[in-house]
Amino acid sequence: MKDRDGWESYLAEKSAQVIALGKQIEDAEREIDAIVYKLFELTGDEIELLEASLEGQS
Repeated sequence: MKDRDGWESYLAEKSAQVIALGKQIEDAEREIDAIVYKLFELTGDEIELLEASLEGQS
């Protein structure tokens, strides 16, 4: 990658990959949360309270 265009296209490609991986991680986290909520038989109100208490901690 000796020229600017090469770097720009490389960075654009890698940026798209990072965004896609971030989306996959978010989806997996939501799936894990749902499994845990079900495992502990949490009600909708309990889930809402838990999520509100965790908001902004990540």
